[in-house]
Amino acid sequence: MDVRRFTRADVPAAAALLAARAQEHPLAAPFDAAAEIGQLLDDGHTGWVAEGGYLIGKADADAAWSLYTGHAARDAATYRRLYRAIGREWVEAEHRRHAIVAPEGDPVGAEAFGNLAFGREHVCALARLADQPAEPPPAHVAIRDVGPDEVDAIAPLLPTLARHLSDPPVWSPRPAAYYEGLTEDFREDVAEPHTTYRVASLDGVDVGFASWEPMPSRVCVPEGTYALSHMAVLPEARGRGVGRALTLDGLALLRERGVTVTWTDWRLTNMSAEPYWRTYGWRPYNVRWTRRIEPDPD
Repeated sequence: MDVRRFTRADVPAAAALLAARAQEHPLAAPFDAAAEIGQLLDDGHTGWVAEGGYLIGKADADAAWSLYTGHAARDAATYRRLYRAIGREWVEAEHRRHAIVAPEGDPVGAEAFGNLAFGREHVCALARLADQPAEPPPAHVAIRDVGPDEVDAIAPLLPTLARHLSDPPVWSPRPAAYYEGLTEDFREDVAEPHTTYRVASLDGVDVGFASWEPMPSRVCVPEGTYALSHMAVLPEARGRGVGRALTLDGLALLRERGVTVTWTDWRLTNMSAEPYWRTYGWRPYNVRWTRRIEPDPD
């Protein structure tokens, strides 16, 4: 059967494929695959289906996306045929950055997307808190809570991560407008009642921060998971145990709250983050494959 438009009549067969793939995830909680796909359709996702696979997605300001629940296929050849159909639509609509969120370690997806000129760009990772280090933070690093009234005082720390990600080999710069609204964005985040911000200092000077917050409901993430959503250390303070102190401090806080699973994410091109997070027990469960299509020649 050739590829054809995905319709609601295709949801049951697609849900069976999705549910079978999700069972391979080590921390996956049960979810209603048909309801998840139906929600994507309600949100405007469209795409294609073939015998043994489907691929649906939607574009936003950054990219044309197919989310974790937006695709599944029994073999790489089916994925490639489906992408040929949806990719043509995306490019014709001037969406030239294509992103597909897939299970980490899935051989079918790796063969399909790798051979379609996609690259592994970004991972989401989980860890059982029982498997993560339970030791006190280094004593020479002072750590304290911060609230909304203190955001101006730590404003010099806030652009640290974005500037780091602008450098090689990540090369993911933010526009000037991002920095202009950064302090107010963080002030709103710090004010969230269930978000915890911790700042680290050396010899009385603030040099890094981290934030922890409960994860919203997400497929393959257990209920009650907490996320390390931000962490950054000033370049001049790196290598002095600041990141370690912030990480161990946060894990201790979560143990006190009875949390059992933690989450974080990172760019695979971020050479300092990639080995660091693995040291603390986080293992990728999803990967974002990304492809950028060159503009047509003049």
